[in-house]
Amino acid sequence: NIEEMLNGKSLISDDNSLIHNIQKDHSLSQKEKVAFIFPFFEMLASKMTHELPVHLIIKIASHRVVQQRVREHPEELSKVVHEVARGLEGLMLTRFAKEDVEINGKQIKKGDKVAISITHTNKDNRVFKNPTSFNPWRLELKESLSFGAGEHRCLGKGIAIHLSMTAVQALIDVTEFIEPGGDIHHIQPLWKPFEK
Repeated sequence: NIEEMLNGKSLISDDNSLIHNIQKDHSLSQKEKVAFIFPFFEMLASKMTHELPVHLIIKIASHRVVQQRVREHPEELSKVVHEVARGLEGLMLTRFAKEDVEINGKQIKKGDKVAISITHTNKDNRVFKNPTSFNPWRLELKESLSFGAGEHRCLGKGIAIHLSMTAVQALIDVTEFIEPGGDIHHIQPLWKPFEK
């Protein structure tokens, strides 16, 4: 079942992946399979999927100590990815209000689109010590909401992390040292699902 497939499974690259299991599930119609897989197109165009690898490479190139540690201990790269994701700017979760509510004097009607800044929650000094500093080995890293949490967590988390780690590992494998080569230019998402 889908719930079991989502619990701790990779979304890509192995026989236990969500997409692989959906494709092989004969109890689902072709229409149901498309309905399950279609959100992955949105994920591939999301801010996280295309900006995370770029920012990860920049951080690795800009922090010699981190780069050396990742070269010596490749298993540490996952922590670096999560810390880079925590520091990304402009991350938002968008949901629709289930009922009328007032928050800080602002009336929100049932059905209104509500955007929550993940960037600001990831830089909350009540949760993260020195929240604006880059520290892949911070103890509270698991509190990051970069990929959401609970039943609304990002299904594309595995894709974004895998793409990012693969990009950095490929560079590490063919270089003695990665150095920054200029400024980053902001990249716009290819598809903005909540725009009308």
